[in-house]
Amino acid sequence: MSDRKNDPSDAGAPPGAPLSVAPSPELVAALAQTVNETELAEGLRELRAGGGRTLDQFTGELEGAARAAGATKSAS
Repeated sequence: MSDRKNDPSDAGAPPGAPLSVAPSPELVAALAQTVNETELAEGLRELRAGGGRTLDQFTGELEGAARAAGATKSAS
């Protein structure tokens, strides 16, 4: 057990893990505006029904995102 108050390792996190930080009300409000609850619920229903995508179905998207992130990083 740690001497720090509410140390994450007390709850099973590895020693030295950062303390969790509650999001600001502004961040919560901004995220709430970007989440489409209907689409989210439908996606969860598909996953539960076994209709989720397999890795090979979105590998191209992941590679594209990685290329874009690399291009953005090298342009900085």
